[in-house]
Amino acid sequence: MGLIETPLLRRCLTAVFVMLPVAGACLAAEPAAGRAGAKAEPPALWAAPPRVPPRLWESFEAGTAWKIPAWSGRSELRVVESKASEGDRSLSVRLDMSYGWKICLFRAEMLNLSHHRWILLDAYSGRPVNLRVAFVTGSRRFHYETPLRRLRRGWNRDISFDLSSSTFRSSRTDWKHIGRLELRRIVREVAVIIEPGRAFRQARDGVGMLWLDNIRFVSDPALNLDESPPIVVELRERAVHPKDGESSGEAARPAAPKREKQ
Repeated sequence: MGLIETPLLRRCLTAVFVMLPVAGACLAAEPAAGRAGAKAEPPALWAAPPRVPPRLWESFEAGTAWKIPAWSGRSELRVVESKASEGDRSLSVRLDMSYGWKICLFRAEMLNLSHHRWILLDAYSGRPVNLRVAFVTGSRRFHYETPLRRLRRGWNRDISFDLSSSTFRSSRTDWKHIGRLELRRIVREVAVIIEPGRAFRQARDGVGMLWLDNIRFVSDPALNLDESPPIVVELRERAVHPKDGESSGEAARPAAPKREKQ
């Protein structure tokens, strides 16, 4: 028996045939884990390209060459056998905000990072804090800083900063994050700057702990240098933190970066 076509039946059939492709596309796009009811894994802070393995630069297994400049807040650096994400040791940083508004620690070593794209590090924080990485480059020792990253309490793994981005700040950009890291082939110092923030500073004790470990560099995948480690150049002079614009031959005193408004 044939169907008797009516306006109502025509509209119903049209709606069915229009919705079928849409439903099929939704089912195809739904992840298998979602259909099974499993929770999706939270996204990582950064995922390394699978064919470009990170190269370890600092693991603190043989002690530490990191220091604190005179302008930094009070702190104490110790290599400890706890909170290690690589090997058995990490660097513990005591954050004492009773003096100063940020804490800096740096390692002086001549590096050629012209073929490298990222710097990665792991951190375990006792309290939420802000962290950035800084570099001193060239014979005139210009100071460049990355944007801040907010660290949560506990483990923060694979914290990454793009060395090729245009979000660095320095005296050349009036301390605005609109510049690039210049002279990456002549890096003289690598620094980690910790800015606990107003809530931390206003706490009753103003003291906290942070552990650093597993600092790595990743080469630029566009250069096909999968096995390229940071090139270390012999450091022939004492490392200092002079003011921007001073030549390397002058005896400059450590200078504090410009303070940001909270």
